[in-house]
Amino acid sequence: MDNKQYKFKGVAIRCTYNTPDYKIYAMEVSKRDYPEIKQNKYNNVSILGELSDLTLGVEYEVTAEEQTNKYGTSYKVINLRRDMPTTVEGTYIFLSEIVTDNQAQVLVEHYPDIIQKVKDNDLDDIDLSKLKGIGAKTFEKIKDKIITNFALMDLVIEFKNVLSMSIIKKIYDEYSSIDKLKEKLKVQPYTTLTRISRIGFKTADSIILQLQKENIIDFGYDVKTSPDRCLSCILYLLEENENEGHTKMNLADLRQQCLKMVPFCAEHFVDVIKDDNIYYNKDNMEVALRATYETEKYIADTILSNLHNDNNIWDFDIQKYRAVGDFELSDEQMQILDVVCKNNIAILNGFAGAGKTASTQGIINMLKDNNKSFRLFAPTGRASKVLHENTNEAASTIHRGLNYVPPNSWGYNAEHKLHSDIVIVDEFSMVDIWLFKKLLDAIDFNHTKLLMIGDNAQLPSVSCGNLLHDFMEANIIPTVTLNKIFRYSSGGLMRVATDTRCCKSYLNNDMKNKATMFGD
Repeated sequence: MDNKQYKFKGVAIRCTYNTPDYKIYAMEVSKRDYPEIKQNKYNNVSILGELSDLTLGVEYEVTAEEQTNKYGTSYKVINLRRDMPTTVEGTYIFLSEIVTDNQAQVLVEHYPDIIQKVKDNDLDDIDLSKLKGIGAKTFEKIKDKIITNFALMDLVIEFKNVLSMSIIKKIYDEYSSIDKLKEKLKVQPYTTLTRISRIGFKTADSIILQLQKENIIDFGYDVKTSPDRCLSCILYLLEENENEGHTKMNLADLRQQCLKMVPFCAEHFVDVIKDDNIYYNKDNMEVALRATYETEKYIADTILSNLHNDNNIWDFDIQKYRAVGDFELSDEQMQILDVVCKNNIAILNGFAGAGKTASTQGIINMLKDNNKSFRLFAPTGRASKVLHENTNEAASTIHRGLNYVPPNSWGYNAEHKLHSDIVIVDEFSMVDIWLFKKLLDAIDFNHTKLLMIGDNAQLPSVSCGNLLHDFMEANIIPTVTLNKIFRYSSGGLMRVATDTRCCKSYLNNDMKNKATMFGD
């Protein structure tokens, strides 16, 4: 049963929680005019939802559903709007919320109908040279505020609250035109909602079918049977496949899942599989998102072309570094020092307790003794902290090491390379293809080596790709695998687990079919 909707007016007084897609505001609402609206302990009303930035001190008309939780009663916004100024004085007051009083005065003097002109996209006659103190950047700020407060709010009402302000705002930000926004929603509703507004296919499907059912948008065709719906479903299935760690799907499996999910439009499968966003290999019948395929290809090509560098071979006496504190590296462990010296890219693989940490320390001792610079990275904060504690050297996450700044800025990249003789990445099994590409971008293999350390039997990355396992299966990158367990000389769960991984039997024939010590 749907929650009851309330409509009331209130003045926004402060924002108490703010993210790009979700906000909470405190509003002053008259108890006399709206006795049914419940006040919180601060004697105001909490509204929340996918809201644009509200102007404090301004009255808004709110349509919302009441909800109660441990924090009390609040109102989830379905629609929110403010009255558009109808006088020059009202326009001046609105503009004063955005720019200085002088700038607002200048704009009103020359274009008193500026709000309506922006809403109608009637801006060809706007001459910024007449507007003292208002440049292109300031005018864009004014335009965006007008669009958000009036044109987009009108669209929310036009679409009968089926499309939220957040969804509409993302589409408008992409196309900067109300007409273009409406056209894209009509012609390519699935592509627009899933790729531009970044909402899931199932949610988008529900919204679009409702828009058609209630005749809110006259699509002019049956969206249920459209190629756009089929394409979006395929992209969704490929993305879900990646969420499970895989980077490709079998064509027959993909088609079967698509047929099951959207049977009315599956007839377009053969055509839409040719979309530029999809990679299809006819030889092995494998399908992938093109961006994923190209990322994997980039990784493979980069690794293959930089495995060896005759100008970057180190001639060190590795036997000098056999002793690591009171511990002496085994011949198996010493191999990795030799491999690192002779190769540009290498892997140190080993079970838990097999001596990867001691081997890493031996490498670091060699690097420091020969004045070679190094960087220690790990995929997570916890892993980088452990790496620092084990080596007593500076270590960081890969993101921090590459000077990552959200949402997508990397200080070290293809143009600005890391300055280091070697990059060592611990817990490499947790690195996905996207992060590894960023790391490869930042390495100049003419001067910098790469050592990947991990256990290929551990769980792979959360995102798609199982790089360490795939690298070892390819058997191309020089690899040292440590098999001997040092942490326990005999017995113990770690020893049992390791021997089991090595296919050693623990039950002899006399013990088979007998009850264990724990009972049946």
